Amino acid sequence: MSVHLRGCPPGTDIAVWQDEGRFIAERVSTVARNALLGALLVFFLLLALFDLRFALWIAMGIPIAFLGSLVFFDATGMTINVLTLFAFFIVTGIVVDDAVVVGESIARQRELGLRGAAASVAGVRAVSGPVAVGALTTAVTFFALYPLGDAWGQLVRVMPVVIALVLAVSLAEAF
Repeated sequence: MSVHLRGCPPGTDIAVWQDEGRFIAERVSTVARNALLGALLVFFLLLALFDLRFALWIAMGIPIAFLGSLVFFDATGMTINVLTLFAFFIVTGIVVDDAVVVGESIARQRELGLRGAAASVAGVRAVSGPVAVGALTTAVTFFALYPLGDAWGQLVRVMPVVIALVLAVSLAEAF
């Protein structure tokens, strides 16, 4: 495909040789479909363990963490690409675990007789330290990839940043 650009000298054309955009669009679509299916499976599993309100709250934490991290992509120079999608995939289990631990702690406080905000505050306080340390150690572990200097290092450098962003938003949402 060749196109002529306005304002360019006659005979100047631009040709698209290889369009990778559709492959990325297909991958994003596949990830979105799989994320929806995964979220539904997680929701039904949570529904078997918790009441409807907790199952919804915990299940909604997953897309909130991912969408919330996208807010910071521009400021950190990130784009949606194969490696950032892979980083989302890696961090999914950790995000679910954080939400389940906090949700279970709040449910436990309700079983002990606390209600409403008091149960939520007590439940979060009971697990905030271990959950935060777990997320922090995960982020720090992946940041070992950041200083790699070769071509491979430049490619995987986005992964620790994406993982840290998702974990930070997930902790904010869970707490």
